Amino acid sequence: MKNSQKGFVGLLLIIVLIIIIGGVTVYFNKDNILGNSAAQYIGSKLGACIIEENRGDTVSTNVAQAVALNQVNRNNTPFNWVSVGYYPMYGSSGEINYYAFVFRKTEYIEFTTLDSLEQNASKYSDTTQDGSDKKYQFNDVASVLTGAASGDALIIRYYRGIPEIVGKKVEIKKYVENKYSDKTIGNIISDSPMGKMYFEIVNKSNNGVTGEIIGLDYAVTSKSELANYQTDVKNRKNKQYMSFDQKKCNSYKQALIEKEEDLKNQWGKYTQ
Repeated sequence: MKNSQKGFVGLLLIIVLIIIIGGVTVYFNKDNILGNSAAQYIGSKLGACIIEENRGDTVSTNVAQAVALNQVNRNNTPFNWVSVGYYPMYGSSGEINYYAFVFRKTEYIEFTTLDSLEQNASKYSDTTQDGSDKKYQFNDVASVLTGAASGDALIIRYYRGIPEIVGKKVEIKKYVENKYSDKTIGNIISDSPMGKMYFEIVNKSNNGVTGEIIGLDYAVTSKSELANYQTDVKNRKNKQYMSFDQKKCNSYKQALIEKEEDLKNQWGKYTQ
């Protein structure tokens, strides 16, 4: 074989090897190159585990309040409690994540509305025990966070006093309105009941969202940052699921089905 022919054949072999190696690299990095949705599609074709968690139907506020009232009465005997009101707590993607119900002892009539509790809280600092007691009304008020869908846990969190984010509402509202003359605060934003909570910043003229949120530390950030973080969390879970073998995948799916059905039945007891 002539040298020129040998050189051509050698070059051709190198090109073929590059294509093969490149194809393998693309496959093993499909999550980064193709995106998570495409990776899931490919994974499903290869027999990987794809799991969709279902929150179920939205729970009415009347049903959620019945759950919360049962909780606060059961855990605070011998007192009887009545509702003051509730706050819907939205996730960064826009859905209602929880309901935060606020209750007072029946005989406690000093503050009987959410607004009166908010205004009272603004008068006190929580840097001292006495100020904190007066701000949050630990003795006479209790709060219960419930789920907001039939696939959620009924009780997410329970504590005495008003929620901390509510205790700072008036102060944060004044801060935003002083800093931005055309803006105020709107809904509570929370992706985790044990994590940070925020107020959405909205336009005064039409209550239109600005895309910004403000936390208890007065730091302003973008709501999309929270949403992106939640997307990353979901993507990591999906990757973990895709590593399951078929037996583990089926077992996990069955456990989720049983959990969702159990929670649906628990919520159902309060609709009868």
